[in-house]
Amino acid sequence: MTVSPIPVDAVKQQIAVQNVGVPQSYAWSAQALAEACRNRGIEYEESVAFSSLRGVVVRCGKTIIMSVRASLEEREKIFTIGHELAHLALNYMPSDPIIYLKDTQSTPHILQDSQKEMEADVWAAHLLVFPEVYEQALEEAGARYPTEQAQQVQKEAIIYTANRLNIPVQVVDLWLRHRDWPFSEAPQVWFAWANRRLDVGQEKLARGAPL
Repeated sequence: MTVSPIPVDAVKQQIAVQNVGVPQSYAWSAQALAEACRNRGIEYEESVAFSSLRGVVVRCGKTIIMSVRASLEEREKIFTIGHELAHLALNYMPSDPIIYLKDTQSTPHILQDSQKEMEADVWAAHLLVFPEVYEQALEEAGARYPTEQAQQVQKEAIIYTANRLNIPVQVVDLWLRHRDWPFSEAPQVWFAWANRRLDVGQEKLARGAPL
């Protein structure tokens, strides 16, 4: 089945909010992402009990619970939610009950598979970064520096993109280093269609039609 590029725009409409005074700027927010989780049937909560643990997603039967450390800075919270969504999208929850943890870099990943954790990070980066925002940033930075300062141009473009999207700088850098990652389904497309499937299912239930 051919997937239309329209769902990528739908991501912006569903989850991204306008920055005041910045035309055509799409900044993620943890609140909007949390609401998107709830709309998909994921029970989302923030925990004040977590210290080194950044986030966790638990599945038991048909119930999925995501918990994120409440004290995380907004941008880190956004990335952590994206990371936990990646476990669902990549089907890295093979048995019940199972827990996936997102720890700080200094904490051992007791229940984590390092390869899967890295792939989940890359997936989250591809969900959160809009390529056109980076390209615009690159063009604007390039206009301020001579061609021989390409490294500085890229550095500024990464920072600008992170600030405009309200995500950590390292997430944009991760996206750039793995820009051609061969996903079977693009994260932004998965995210948009997942929400659309939920809407369609709710519509059918309201009409009494079979799912």
